[in-house]
Amino acid sequence: MAARERRILLTYGKDFLDSRRYPPAQYWGIVCLRPHPPILKEIESALEHVLKASEDSFKGGAFFLTPEGLEPAAR
Repeated sequence: MAARERRILLTYGKDFLDSRRYPPAQYWGIVCLRPHPPILKEIESALEHVLKASEDSFKGGAFFLTPEGLEPAAR
């Protein structure tokens, strides 16, 4: 449903970054939140990067989202 509606999957679960189980090309994008430390202010800072990015920057990719921005996840 997320891919059909051009939505990214935003999760804390690193399992979604397993490209064998969840091939990024089948999704609009997968973003795993990994703020450290997991403090609300850090999470808000990380989410600002998602909200400011163009939707095409996520398409078919898998990323870690840190307070500094998006980092491609190893495949």
